[in-house]
Order: sequence, then C-alpha cells, then structure tokens
Amino acid sequence: GGAKPAQEGEPKNRYLMWIFLFWTARFLDRTGVGQFQYLQTQGVVVFGEIALNLLPIILVCMSLIAVLVIPVSIKYSQVIGLAWVGVVGESCAGITFFALSEAKSFWVFAAIMLVLQAFSMAAGVLANSTMIELAPKARRDIWIGYQGAFSQLSSALCPLIIMPFLSGEMEGLFPSGTYLKVNGAVCLGSGVAYLVLVAKFPKPKKKELPETEEEKAAMIEFTETGNAKFLSARQLHKIQIQHLKDGTPLTRTPWGKFSDDVADLSRIQESARDNLAYLRSLVPERIKRWHQGEAQREEMRAMIKAWAEDNSHWPEETQSDVGRWFVEWLQHAGYTNPTSNGNLYKTIIMTAFPPLTPGGHAASEENLLNPVLGWLKMDRWMGTYIHLDKLNAREVQCIRYFRLTHFRLAGLS
Repeated sequence: GGAKPAQEGEPKNRYLMWIFLFWTARFLDRTGVGQFQYLQTQGVVVFGEIALNLLPIILVCMSLIAVLVIPVSIKYSQVIGLAWVGVVGESCAGITFFALSEAKSFWVFAAIMLVLQAFSMAAGVLANSTMIELAPKARRDIWIGYQGAFSQLSSALCPLIIMPFLSGEMEGLFPSGTYLKVNGAVCLGSGVAYLVLVAKFPKPKKKELPETEEEKAAMIEFTETGNAKFLSARQLHKIQIQHLKDGTPLTRTPWGKFSDDVADLSRIQESARDNLAYLRSLVPERIKRWHQGEAQREEMRAMIKAWAEDNSHWPEETQSDVGRWFVEWLQHAGYTNPTSNGNLYKTIIMTAFPPLTPGGHAASEENLLNPVLGWLKMDRWMGTYIHLDKLNAREVQCIRYFRLTHFRLAGLS
C-alpha cells in the first residue's frame, strides 16, 4: 500500500502537505477515542457499579482485540492501501460511536465498545508505516522522530479538546450521549482526511506471484522444443496476447493421443484449478478496461477479432484427435457405450460445455457490441468447474477413510 512517487515537476516540499494532512487525520482519530473515559465517569452514573466492577475485564478484552487488529490492518493495507484502512476504520468508528450513544444496557454498551475498539485502532497501527512512505528517504529517520513526538503531544492534548463535552454532559448542560456523538463526529472528520490521502495512497496493484518450479521447467521445455503442453495459463496467456499484438499466429500444441496422456492425467487435472483461478482473475480487469471508453473498446474488439480469426477454425485432424481422445477418456473412466442412452450423454456434454459467447461466435456482431455478458458467463462456468472439482476431491478423500470392516449388517454379530 505504498505512496505514489512524486510526479515530475512537483514541488520538492509537497510531501509536507501530505504529512500535515496525515497528522490532521491522526489528531482527529486520537481525539475521538473517549469511549473508555466515558465508561469510567458518566458510564458509572448511567449503568451503575457493574460498569466500575467490570472495567478490568473490558481492558483485557480491548488488549486482546489489539492483538487481532494489528495483523489484520497490515494485511488489508497491502490490499486496499494505507489510506483506505484509515477511511474504513475511522468512518466505521464514527458510526459505531453514534450507536454507542444510544445503548441503554451495559452489556449492549460493552459489546459495541469492543467493536468500536477494533475500528478505532485500524489506522493507528499503521502510523509509522504511513510516515515512512510520506517522508523523503534522505530525511526519513528525522520524520520518524517527529512522528514519535507528535504521538506524545497528541496523547496529551487530544483528550482535553472534547473534555468540556463530557463535563457538560455530567453537569446536565448537554443531553445524554452528546460526548459520544462528538467523538463520532471527530472520527468521521478523520475519515474524510484519510479519504483525501487516498490520492497519495491508491489501491495497490496486485503483485504477480513468482514462477513456480513447474512453470520454470515448462518454460524451458517450451523455449527449447516449442512444446507448450505444460505451460501454465498465465504463461500461455502472456504469450498469446503478444502474438495478437504482433499479428502473428497463436502458439499451438498438437492435441495428441490419450494413451500418451495417461501418465499425466492427474497433473493435467490438478493444474486446471490454478489455471482456471488465474483466468477468472483476468475478468474484472477486462470488464474495467471495457468501460474506460470507446478507444479501449475498439482496441479490445480488434484483439477479439484477431483471436476469433486465428482460433475458430477446427482442422480435420484436430476434430478427429479431440473426438477420439474424448471417447478413450470415457472408456478409461468406466463409462458405458453412450448409444444405450444417447440423449443422457448429449445432455451431460451440453451441460459441461454450455454456449458462452453471445451470437455463438467470438467475432459475432452481438459479442463485439458487448462482450461483457460472455465474459461473465465464462467466469461463472469456470467457477462452477472449480467448485465441482473441489466437491469430487473431497468426496474421494472421505471415501478413503471408510473401511467396510467397520460396518456390520443389522442382525449380524
């Protein structure tokens, strides 16, 4: 969730603006943490001695929540960005404060307060990480020191700022719940400040995982022999996209004989899980690009047409090889002669391979007008296969644990 690098021509001291904005957000979120202070004072008046007696237990629970929040905040900062963690955490904290102000029962108050603790801590645990990203590398150590001084100063000053609202509520000058509502408003203000920081901390791009050993071996084989049989979906996708951009024929591997694949059937099936998951991961980005404007759509239409032109023809040899492979797989898997119930087998085939492309062809006018519908169908189709594959694997695993000797027929000793 790192910060965007400084743009060319941007003033050298622009980082000071971002640090000031960050400290504004931090000052506000350190101000809006008065829930425990309220429970120690006005809470005892509202809820009685139970609030005072259970304070140590609540403190322990809050500490345990802190242990959970720290890794969660760090994890999601890498997914949505440092600033968005602050936006979500402080906005939710603000809303939770308003809910807390309406609690009439101590137990409801305590439960909401613990939820509030999680939200209000989310941004705070990332404070040093945020400063490291904002400060120039040459002055980073100095600014980390300033950040520590700021934290000490704000710890002393922030509670004093809204203390008059607590005092006024206890003296009857303000309606019940005013102090908590003020805390909520301050947290929402912090959320707004973090929202402005999103411009500096956009959502991180997904980091591509490094190649596995299997992928490296498959790429070496492809480079040396041209055999793309065991390239992963992401490797093959990059190769095919480059072919489409260059206007060169797509990479192809002969379908081959079933007998040649028998030893690799498990490997082929297991690789499909990761391959389909990767192909599904491309769909959201593809849809996003499609909606970026007409220029992007025309570029994507050209790619679809090139793909269809090179990939829609089925040579006689390929038809024969695929058909024979399919029949030999059915025989290998123990299926009977399909002519005994032809429509059943045809239905299974049609269900396994449903129509996915609008117009029945990638380059059809209907699909080129809006291919998103076809992409969504493909995504759902791949997701269904992954789900079915998991169910089958789980069922096989469960069956392995059963032993017929563990069961006896009724009436037999």
